[in-house]
Amino acid sequence: MAGGTVWIDNFSVEKLRTALSSGNVTTFVTVPSIARTLVSDITDTGSLRLLVLGGDFADKELIDALALKWPALYFANVYGCTETSAADLILNPTMLGDNIEECYTLGRPGRYSTVRVLDNETKKDVSQGTIGCIWIKGPFVTKNYIGVDALVSDDELGFCTNDLGFIDGKGRFCF
Repeated sequence: MAGGTVWIDNFSVEKLRTALSSGNVTTFVTVPSIARTLVSDITDTGSLRLLVLGGDFADKELIDALALKWPALYFANVYGCTETSAADLILNPTMLGDNIEECYTLGRPGRYSTVRVLDNETKKDVSQGTIGCIWIKGPFVTKNYIGVDALVSDDELGFCTNDLGFIDGKGRFCF
């Protein structure tokens, strides 16, 4: 609709280098392991304006390396699970060189998700800054797996990701 192209291919550093240097790639959605390759093996990002990471934890070391190499690059984190909407927490695009602290977070809940950080034992919300388990509730949360009788999610609480996190002083979720 907008005249864009989506490219899905088997990954190789050379293919990535060629695609980026062509000047035709403006947004790159990938996983942190490939972003590490971007930092270590790519010098020319061409017209790349936005890097979106999901599927695994983007640690401070990776984000710092990206910011050092490309401070004008916009960065976004997306966090979710296969059992939920896969985009439950979203860090809106943030320029790496402008607000690095924001880039260390997972952002805020997306439109259809209620995300909470709960104490594992009491299943009650933890206080701001306290580590607990990330729970996700919303219309796209899986109820059960095919062939498995046990429920995957709780009607009241939603889905337990088994990931630990906390909510910072600005209401952003952190892994």
